[in-house]
Amino acid sequence: MVPELNTNLTPNQNQASSKAALDAYFALPPSVTKLREEILKDYTCPISPPSDSIEAQPLTKSEYYSLQHYITWRTTNSTVATYKGYRAVIAQATNTEILSLYKVVKLAMDKTHLHPIVVDMCPKSCIAYTGDYAHLNCCPYIRGGVLCKTPRYRQAEKKNSHAQFKTLPILASIRALYANAKTSNHLCHRDRTLQDVIKLLASVAEPAKSKKHFSDFGNGVLHGIL
Repeated sequence: MVPELNTNLTPNQNQASSKAALDAYFALPPSVTKLREEILKDYTCPISPPSDSIEAQPLTKSEYYSLQHYITWRTTNSTVATYKGYRAVIAQATNTEILSLYKVVKLAMDKTHLHPIVVDMCPKSCIAYTGDYAHLNCCPYIRGGVLCKTPRYRQAEKKNSHAQFKTLPILASIRALYANAKTSNHLCHRDRTLQDVIKLLASVAEPAKSKKHFSDFGNGVLHGIL
């Protein structure tokens, strides 16, 4: 079991003791521990959440219809020609300007703060040029005993990369998920389930009050609680 907090220690000592105990309990690989230290550095989780929350901005009629059209276009895997064609039809039917594909993508990124982060990578998918590899100009990965050595750039002087991939910022992604009613409900599922389990355990631990008896066989009361 995970060791409990020692009430005889100060908060700072308890925090350090708890971290050491958890690290030992989960037996993190050295590579993960090193990566965690590099990423977190001296960061500590604040007691209260930050107050720099992003407020939702109201949409104009043009922005609303443009985003609705863009969402439909993306979810149906349609072509650019289809977007342009229906853009003209919707604009005429609603007497509202429907933004171009370039402008509506920019609008979606600005409203959600989901601006992609572009990272150079080896065209053979060996490594990403980030972290310890950020300063390199060729791939150092050894595959089958042979050094890859694939150049990072097609044209080094112009920094024209052979290959890139995109990632989305984690914090902005979490905020976007919580801003949507459906995905926010999914994210809270674990918390709700944990609370139900705790309540169930509490009811079993107090037989005098609950007067419920559980066995290895399922029964209607247990099924109703779960």
